[in-house]
Amino acid sequence: MTSVLEGHLAKQGGDEPWLVGGKMSYADLSFVPWTHFATVMLGGKGQDYDLSKYPHVKKWFDSMMARSIVKKAMDDAMQH
Repeated sequence: MTSVLEGHLAKQGGDEPWLVGGKMSYADLSFVPWTHFATVMLGGKGQDYDLSKYPHVKKWFDSMMARSIVKKAMDDAMQH
């Protein structure tokens, strides 16, 4: 799934590529938790998942997590 996102974001171009329509949308918001949990669950020792292997996804994810409301929502989700 991450490699599909990588290819899609690579085609988008621009300073802040989005998943749909050239602006942040529900699609972006819905993939943040998936990307976060994939990193947590599959990025541990002995696993072969490393977000830095997907530079476009990493840039997109870091940009999304830099938004205070997204970070708060993820922090809240991790507490429950």
